[in-house]
Amino acid sequence: MKKIHLYKVNYEGVNFIEIKEFFEREGFEVFLEEDPLLKLEGEELNKKAEYLAKIRVLDPLKRYLNENPFPVEIDYERRNLKNLKRKKGIVYDGLKFLKIYKEFISPLQRDLESSFTIFFTDQLLATYSDRWHLRVILFSFPVLISIPGVIYAPAKDRDYYIAKSLKSLPKYKDYYLIEGDERLNRILISYVIQGIFFYDSILKRRDFLFCEDKNCILYNSHFQREVINAQYNLSFCELHKNEWDKIIKY
Repeated sequence: MKKIHLYKVNYEGVNFIEIKEFFEREGFEVFLEEDPLLKLEGEELNKKAEYLAKIRVLDPLKRYLNENPFPVEIDYERRNLKNLKRKKGIVYDGLKFLKIYKEFISPLQRDLESSFTIFFTDQLLATYSDRWHLRVILFSFPVLISIPGVIYAPAKDRDYYIAKSLKSLPKYKDYYLIEGDERLNRILISYVIQGIFFYDSILKRRDFLFCEDKNCILYNSHFQREVINAQYNLSFCELHKNEWDKIIKY
């Protein structure tokens, strides 16, 4: 039986027990574990706090990071690491942020033949191309999913931004997500499935490709409407449903 190691964080609207039970019903053995950053103490805590302060994104258009942080910024990171209900809003270099978690992967978890490892974070992550772009998921080893990224990375409709500028934003709309949104659980399940497909592509020595079908869970959604349509609905195209069946029967 294939194992999944899920590392959770505290986040409003997310029930990790439900996520765990979903994958158990699919036939996986699931280990739900606490965010290892909460266990940091002493000098290791100080080092991680300084590292996080240094990988802050300062300007959405410029690649440079916060290489010379102030002591108050390091202190903020130190306190935030130990807080179950962490503050959010700072954007970090996602690829550098991911390196932190590599240290917590056991030798057994490095064997993709037997297990998949996925970390969740409560922080905003971005990667740089022409500018910094917020991300929901980083496909690497390990796979890293940003929960606030689900809410803030995909673009919303034009009328959302118009309403926001006029300070007349409705409390709830079916075409965008908000903090504490009850739809987060199903959407996060979809991104875990994407992560599993990514790991499976490594095992099969082939490129990981998104699906062109906008109704498929493997579609690369860039807009909130697309996330709600593809990821929230937990639907597969015929090709990826067949591939998923092979993965869970392996």
